[in-house]
Amino acid sequence: MTKKLIDLYPVVIREARYGGTYEGAKWIAFPECDEFTEAMNDYFYGDDCDAIDLFTDEYKKTVGLGVSPDHAYADLCYKNGIPIDLLEDWYPL
Repeated sequence: MTKKLIDLYPVVIREARYGGTYEGAKWIAFPECDEFTEAMNDYFYGDDCDAIDLFTDEYKKTVGLGVSPDHAYADLCYKNGIPIDLLEDWYPL
Protein backbone atom coordinates (compact mmCIF):
# COMPACT_ATOMS: atom_id res chain seq x y z
CA MET A 1 0.00 0.00 0.00
CA THR A 2 1.36 3.39 -0.99
CA LYS A 3 1.51 6.01 1.72
CA LYS A 4 0.04 9.44 1.12
CA LEU A 5 1.62 12.77 1.89
CA ILE A 6 -0.78 13.24 4.78
CA ASP A 7 0.81 10.18 6.45
CA LEU A 8 4.04 12.15 6.92
CA TYR A 9 2.65 15.47 8.16
CA PRO A 10 3.77 17.49 9.93
CA VAL A 11 7.28 17.36 8.49
CA VAL A 12 10.31 19.13 9.98
CA ILE A 13 13.07 20.28 7.62
CA ARG A 14 16.24 21.64 9.17
CA GLU A 15 19.80 22.35 8.22
CA ALA A 16 22.04 19.57 9.47
CA ARG A 17 23.80 20.44 12.69
CA TYR A 18 27.19 19.26 11.44
CA GLY A 19 26.79 20.32 7.81
CA GLY A 20 26.51 16.73 6.61
CA THR A 21 29.58 15.28 8.34
CA TYR A 22 27.56 12.73 10.31
CA GLU A 23 24.23 13.10 8.57
CA GLY A 24 25.27 12.52 4.98
CA ALA A 25 23.72 15.72 3.59
CA LYS A 26 23.37 19.41 4.42
CA TRP A 27 19.58 19.26 4.97
CA ILE A 28 17.43 16.71 6.81
CA ALA A 29 13.66 16.10 6.77
CA PHE A 30 11.68 13.93 9.16
CA PRO A 31 8.09 13.52 10.29
CA GLU A 32 7.30 15.24 13.56
CA CYS A 33 6.15 12.33 15.68
CA ASP A 34 7.18 10.83 19.01
CA GLU A 35 9.60 8.39 17.40
CA PHE A 36 11.58 11.17 15.75
CA THR A 37 11.04 14.05 18.19
CA GLU A 38 12.98 12.45 21.04
CA ALA A 39 15.78 11.27 18.78
CA MET A 40 16.07 14.64 17.03
CA ASN A 41 16.12 16.51 20.34
CA ASP A 42 19.11 14.39 21.35
CA TYR A 43 20.72 15.13 17.99
CA PHE A 44 20.16 18.90 17.96
CA TYR A 45 20.86 19.52 21.64
CA GLY A 46 23.15 16.63 22.56
CA ASP A 47 26.83 16.07 21.98
CA ASP A 48 28.80 14.68 19.03
CA CYS A 49 28.29 11.09 20.22
CA ASP A 50 24.51 11.54 20.03
CA ALA A 51 24.81 12.71 16.43
CA ILE A 52 27.08 9.84 15.45
CA ASP A 53 24.74 7.32 17.09
CA LEU A 54 21.64 8.78 15.46
CA PHE A 55 22.83 8.86 11.88
CA THR A 56 23.75 5.23 11.46
CA ASP A 57 23.09 3.61 8.10
CA GLU A 58 19.80 2.19 9.38
CA TYR A 59 18.52 5.59 10.50
CA LYS A 60 19.48 7.22 7.21
CA LYS A 61 16.88 4.96 5.60
CA THR A 62 14.12 6.73 7.52
CA VAL A 63 14.98 10.43 7.22
CA GLY A 64 15.15 12.60 4.14
CA LEU A 65 18.61 13.86 3.21
CA GLY A 66 19.39 16.46 0.59
CA VAL A 67 21.45 19.32 -0.74
CA SER A 68 18.49 21.68 -0.24
CA PRO A 69 15.30 21.70 1.85
CA ASP A 70 13.25 20.68 -1.19
CA HIS A 71 15.59 17.81 -1.96
CA ALA A 72 15.49 16.55 1.64
CA TYR A 73 11.69 16.60 1.50
CA ALA A 74 11.66 14.76 -1.83
CA ASP A 75 14.05 12.17 -0.41
CA LEU A 76 11.80 11.67 2.63
CA CYS A 77 8.82 11.11 0.34
CA TYR A 78 10.83 8.70 -1.83
CA LYS A 79 11.95 6.65 1.19
CA ASN A 80 8.33 6.38 2.30
CA GLY A 81 7.05 5.29 -1.10
CA ILE A 82 5.29 8.55 -1.89
CA PRO A 83 5.62 9.56 -5.54
CA ILE A 84 5.86 13.30 -6.08
CA ASP A 85 6.86 15.28 -9.17
CA LEU A 86 9.92 16.75 -7.46
CA LEU A 87 11.61 13.37 -7.42
CA GLU A 88 12.07 13.29 -11.17
CA ASP A 89 14.27 16.39 -11.02
CA TRP A 90 16.15 15.83 -7.77
CA TYR A 91 16.56 12.16 -6.99
CA PRO A 92 19.07 10.60 -6.67
CA LEU A 93 21.66 12.98 -5.22
